[in-house]
Amino acid sequence: MGSDYYRYGFRRSPVPYWNELQFCLSTKRMPPLEARIALGRHGAEKLAKLRREGSSGDVWEIRKYVLGL
Repeated sequence: MGSDYYRYGFRRSPVPYWNELQFCLSTKRMPPLEARIALGRHGAEKLAKLRREGSSGDVWEIRKYVLGL
């Protein structure tokens, strides 16, 4: 996508999106309680990773700092 070039300076790989899809589809084969636990754990891990790595909104904070706004 064009926004990837704008935000990150390169095109991101689609592999993480496919992995997400595979995980979601794999929960359909699990018993309901096990699926809820797996989805909760997966969501927590994803949130922790986002907090560690930051988001695309952090780009604006860097730009404000660099531009002195």
